[in-house]
Amino acid sequence: MYPYSYAKIKIATAILFFFVGINLYFDFPLWNQVFRDDSRTISYHGEILLLHLSGETIYQNILKGVNPFTTDPGLMYPFGASYAVNDLAPINGYYFLLLRPFFSIHQSVSLIAAISILLAHIFMYLFLRRLDISRSAA
Repeated sequence: MYPYSYAKIKIATAILFFFVGINLYFDFPLWNQVFRDDSRTISYHGEILLLHLSGETIYQNILKGVNPFTTDPGLMYPFGASYAVNDLAPINGYYFLLLRPFFSIHQSVSLIAAISILLAHIFMYLFLRRLDISRSAA
């Protein structure tokens, strides 16, 4: 009657919890930044500032109904440059529409990165299983 047996569902659930546990263990600092906003107390340097600036600019442009790929003439005078094609993938701006009302820009970026890593692990497992790699090796 059902395409999957109870044993297969149990195994899939155990594997999912295994991947979530591994992700929480190895990416604990990243998950910690999601739940504890320390963006005002720790110092940032390098591309983290660009990531926050570009993410916030893309988010604000989407909210205003402006093209997120619009160039800002103040960025590289006199030609201008777009924030959307820099360090942050432009598709993350759409995720910010869901996350930004609840989280800060730093927490939103951290959550998107943590979920992306978790989904990459899960889909790599499914891909390896599709290639008929054994469950233990996948």
